[in-house]
Amino acid sequence: MMNYSLWISVIVMSLVWAVGGQLSGDVRLIDTSGLTGGRGAGRLEVYYSGQWGTVCQDGFGPAGALVACRQLGFLGYVVYGIIRSSGDLAASESTPTWLDDLRCNGSESRLDECPQNPTGVHNCDRSDDVALVCAINGVLRLVNPATTWVASSGRLEFFNIDQWETVCDDSFGPNDARVACRQLGYTDYTKYGRVETLGFSQPSNSTRTWLNELRCLGTERILIDCPANTIGVEDCTHTQDVALVCTANGDLRLVGNSGQTGGSSGRLEVYNNEQWGAVCDDRFSPNDARVACRQLGFLTYTRYGTVGTLGFNEISSDSPTWLDELLCLGTESRLVDCPANTIGVEDCTHTQDVALICTANGDLRLVGSSGQTGGSSGRLEVYYNGQWGAVCDDRFGINDARVACRQLEFSTYTQYGTVGTLGFNEILSDSPTWLDELRCSGTESRLINCPANTIGVEDCTHTQDVALMCSSTVPTLSSSNIIPIISIGVTVPIVVIIIIIVIIILFCICIRRHRLAHLPPRTPVVNNATPKAANIQNTAYPMQFMDQNLQYTNQAPPQDMYAPQPVAPYPTGQYADPSYPYPHTESYPSEPQPPALYPAQYLAGGEAPPAYLN
Repeated sequence: MMNYSLWISVIVMSLVWAVGGQLSGDVRLIDTSGLTGGRGAGRLEVYYSGQWGTVCQDGFGPAGALVACRQLGFLGYVVYGIIRSSGDLAASESTPTWLDDLRCNGSESRLDECPQNPTGVHNCDRSDDVALVCAINGVLRLVNPATTWVASSGRLEFFNIDQWETVCDDSFGPNDARVACRQLGYTDYTKYGRVETLGFSQPSNSTRTWLNELRCLGTERILIDCPANTIGVEDCTHTQDVALVCTANGDLRLVGNSGQTGGSSGRLEVYNNEQWGAVCDDRFSPNDARVACRQLGFLTYTRYGTVGTLGFNEISSDSPTWLDELLCLGTESRLVDCPANTIGVEDCTHTQDVALICTANGDLRLVGSSGQTGGSSGRLEVYYNGQWGAVCDDRFGINDARVACRQLEFSTYTQYGTVGTLGFNEILSDSPTWLDELRCSGTESRLINCPANTIGVEDCTHTQDVALMCSSTVPTLSSSNIIPIISIGVTVPIVVIIIIIVIIILFCICIRRHRLAHLPPRTPVVNNATPKAANIQNTAYPMQFMDQNLQYTNQAPPQDMYAPQPVAPYPTGQYADPSYPYPHTESYPSEPQPPALYPAQYLAGGEAPPAYLN
């Protein structure tokens, strides 16, 4: 008996091949030249109703990419993404979008088996079309945790047999980086290095290192063509995994004053035709800054302006200005997708070069009392997970203040304390406190790198919010800044101890002076022997004991009048009595001097003085 079902199948297949060999639900990848690809990369299209159409990104994820690549005969996918509407991969406006809101679980064998909207029902445009790179042996990818879409930077991985493996940095150089980036579809590389050096993570311990000791000439088409150790022969750890930043037209970078790139602030530059150029500030706005920072991998921007305004250098005078009159809406994924003058058409000087400060986790800012930012003093805030939060003053010290001010691009700090102490406002009551129990050594480049509690783990109130005053100049010892130096280099407890010591010293001095002032007067030592007549010439007697002719009377003076009195030193020679303890001195004249106070008759006639003088 004839098998009618078999004959029907043969007839259907014959008709299908007669009209081109396509079945409803088939998929293909269209590359930049419009060819379907044996290279495993391109715009993803699906066949329905005799026409190829695109797949919308809504709901498309890793499971959808895996199913599509397996349906195409590959082992897996490398990356997936969306197509720039102005790029070489863009479909014509007349091309339909067949699939939207795909919800694959990864176990399906064909894309049309995944749950989805009815075929042709969608709310997408050309900027939502999916592009895909499938995995074949020797295919490369860059793994960047910040995105699941096509990345131009990340950990470099190599596909072999059935899994992704890393590349070791032994002998890895500029030629290897250049070949890898060209294989990935980029013009050149921007920089390369170890994963941790460029800020990327290591893979799981089960991941193998597949390529080692690469020695590319720079002319190879793909990395696997370069001389190297036999695949899988290596002596590396995952700390040596290579990370790579590739360069493509429209890529951006921020250039610091010393020429460094890869930071979150600097002069904004765009890459075009193998040359970096500036962006002009004509009509540059918050939306443009927001798009640029997002393209650079940051969440948003903090500040923008000309290079002079933000303290950065102009680009070299012979460099082009690629973008002018930007009018971004804020929703674009790349700055070159924004409305603007044709690339290279501009009327700017390099004093108008745009500089930009983007916001990343761990960034800092100082918020003044009126809410202004960008100054050198204010409430210290740190950015994390899309929100600004406070820093608690628990254990906050000199080293923490130094690190924070350096990160904010100041030379040092002048003061730190709580917001109330320094006269600033607390953060809003519903704002988080991100950092607590900081213990910086002072050598860290970012505050978030210092030992501390886990971010968000704290026991503080906003009265403990840290405020900070930074300075671009290092204070010197002079009469005008002695107080700032004390506040910079000496903590409050040390100042208190010094003050107490000074007070104690002053108190001891006062006590000693008080005691000396109240000591009894010293009693002079006097010889009680009655002085001889010749030795009392300095004793003064009252007038009543003398007559008008300077004769002594017979009346004796009161007893207290002829008591021994202090006497002056006598000269040496015949007038000094060796038995009386008068001091001898060589300052008196050597010739005899007449004794004082005795009347003349007792001197000339040799008559003795009255008896009471004996």
